[in-house]
Formats: sequence, C-alpha cells, structure tokens
Amino acid sequence: MDPVDDLLATMRIEDARYVRVEANAPWGVSFPPRHLARLILVSDGSCRLDSDVLDRPQRLESNDCFLVRAGVGFTLRDADDSEILDCDDLAAQASGHLVRVGGDGEPTRILSTRFTFDAVAAEPLFALLPPLFRLPPDDASGELLRATFELIEHESSARRLGAGFVMGRLSDALFVQALRTCCADVGSGSVGWVAALRGPDWPSPCRSCTPI
Repeated sequence: MDPVDDLLATMRIEDARYVRVEANAPWGVSFPPRHLARLILVSDGSCRLDSDVLDRPQRLESNDCFLVRAGVGFTLRDADDSEILDCDDLAAQASGHLVRVGGDGEPTRILSTRFTFDAVAAEPLFALLPPLFRLPPDDASGELLRATFELIEHESSARRLGAGFVMGRLSDALFVQALRTCCADVGSGSVGWVAALRGPDWPSPCRSCTPI
C-alpha cells in the first residue's frame, strides 16, 4: 500500500461535516482552535481572514480555498470592525446544513467542511502540515475541489435517501484531494511536505500549494 494511503487509513476520518454559510455584511465568524481540520471555500464574494498563525490579515476572493490544520483558530469577516460570532453558536441555530449570518449588505457565500480523526494516528501528518495554507484556485486540482463541493451542495439540497452518507464520503474525498494538491506531480515526481512521509527520495519543496 502507498504509505500515504496507509497513513490515511490509520488516521480514520471519524466524522466529516459540511455547512454552507450565507453571510451578508456586516458579519464575522470565529472558528476557535479544535481537534479537527477544516477546508474552506469562498464560493462567492470576498472576506478577510485573520489568525494568530498569520503575519497579517489576508483578503480572500471568490474561489479561494484553504485548509486549516487541527488546533488552529481563525476568523472570517467582511470588514475590520464587524461583530464576530462563534461558529458553534451559529451552528446551533442552523437550518440543516445552512447557516445565515450578518445584516442585509453585500453577500458572501462560504462552503466549509470539517474533519475529525484518531488524534494519535493523525499526529504524524498534522506535524508536517503548515498551520494554514491556500490551495491554488485555477488549476485542475482547484477545479476538482470545487466540483466536489458542488456535489455535496447538491446532496444537501436534494435531501434524497442516503444523502448524509454520501455527503460524509464526499467530505472525506475533499480532504484527500487537498492533500493531493500539496503533493502533486511536478517534474519527475511527487513533492511537498507529504514527501517527508515517503523518505529521502522526495526532497523538493512543495510548489503546488501556497502557505498563507
């Protein structure tokens, strides 16, 4: 078995949850540090990203996608002075997989999945992950991520039999796709921080993902 396949199987993705955030300015959502990873896609609109692991705030635009390592907190909001609400409080008020937040101003749409793992088995991978990094929005990997998010959205809105199971498996696939993006083939072989799992034959730095 491929060593990365082996690691992912050992990690056991125990829970994968999806939510769509419909935000209208002014708005702000905090995501406190948790023992889970998150994959976020700004589907429409734009927002500001803040985190203690960043040197400065980042502006995210439509189609920007980023992966957050377990144990890393961050905040999304439309402007510097917007009120910030806790994501758990919003989730408690959610209608199914839809969360609404903010006023009646400029809209932003955010798609989010979160993943929980066997903490001990996942530690070797999370020790290698950058705390927070942006995935390229315009190449084939970015298109695949967006397509998978769209499939999850479709299942969420259709509410057909087995939709929860299908959404969970598609969310699992999103996490694997994000990892692939950071060890994509460049030149003669796979590269990136995941290469450390594969030994000294994979020394090149990752050029497929951009640390924020």
